[in-house]
Amino acid sequence: MAGSNENCVGDVRPSISQGGFLKTTTQRADEGIGPTRRALSVINLNGARYAPYVATKRDALREKNAVSSTNVLQNSKELCCTASGQAASTIGSGTKPSMSILNPFRVKPDLHEDSDLSGPFLFLMAFGLFQLLAGKLHFGIILGWVTVSALFLYVVFNMLAGRNGNLDLYRCLSLIGYCMLPIVILSALSLFVPQGGGVILGVTGVFVIWSTRVCTRLLVELASCEDEHRGLIAYACFLIYVLFSLLVVF
Repeated sequence: MAGSNENCVGDVRPSISQGGFLKTTTQRADEGIGPTRRALSVINLNGARYAPYVATKRDALREKNAVSSTNVLQNSKELCCTASGQAASTIGSGTKPSMSILNPFRVKPDLHEDSDLSGPFLFLMAFGLFQLLAGKLHFGIILGWVTVSALFLYVVFNMLAGRNGNLDLYRCLSLIGYCMLPIVILSALSLFVPQGGGVILGVTGVFVIWSTRVCTRLLVELASCEDEHRGLIAYACFLIYVLFSLLVVF
């Protein structure tokens, strides 16, 4: 054991006594890749002499990179949580107006005060998909008819309401699209009902009246229209949804 200690000391001492360690440390520090400062003392431990550990610039750089990587991961998690929260709120904001359409006797106009086209677009695409399953390619016709219907209802409503009306084209398109939900349900049911009979005509009449009632109620409540024009507005809405129901029946 003594011999091994002497060998160990003998191995360490020349490098320190000859200035090899200090010289090399100084040179590497000058080059910017070694210790940030030279060793100040040598620690005696069990008769052996060891140079103290001094943090290098490379170690400091590694620690800095590790801290920056941790910050990036934390920021990424926060962004993901924020994005998921916004997506959930967006889905929730589009679901509530759709659910209000399902009950024609308890329509909630306040849910449609903020107009959007995400829900209507999904309903129109679903309508076209059900028509495609029935062997009818009507995507272009559906989008074209919705645009013309919105322009028609916009002109008719503002002519009836006069200066009191505040219906813009964007809200008009949004309301027509949301009220297409009963027609979408009709197109799905038509896949299981025989075509060309009295059953499909009766079911179609029910769903057209459903859409007409909901759309009329929303237009009158949201666009500040007088009740005396409710019948004319309902007639215009009835024509619109009869037009779309013809795509399902024929």
